[in-house]
Amino acid sequence: MEKLSDRILFVDTDAITTYFYCKFLLGEESEELSVCEKYTDAISTTSEWDLVLFLEPDGVNFVQDGTRNELIAEKLGLTTKW
Repeated sequence: MEKLSDRILFVDTDAITTYFYCKFLLGEESEELSVCEKYTDAISTTSEWDLVLFLEPDGVNFVQDGTRNELIAEKLGLTTKW
């Protein structure tokens, strides 16, 4: 994907982002998290980023589309819309 972009590439979610969600949902001490961390490390070695931004969802309503976790919405104090 990087080779096809023309100087700027926006990636919504990558292995590191997924790892942070795993950490949030599974907890620090879970066995599954250690597996997720190994995959994240392996995948991350194939991508090199100049800048990584983690953005807050300020001003964006939480919209439940069947794939979103209610726990995340509750922890962040977001409203749920169907």
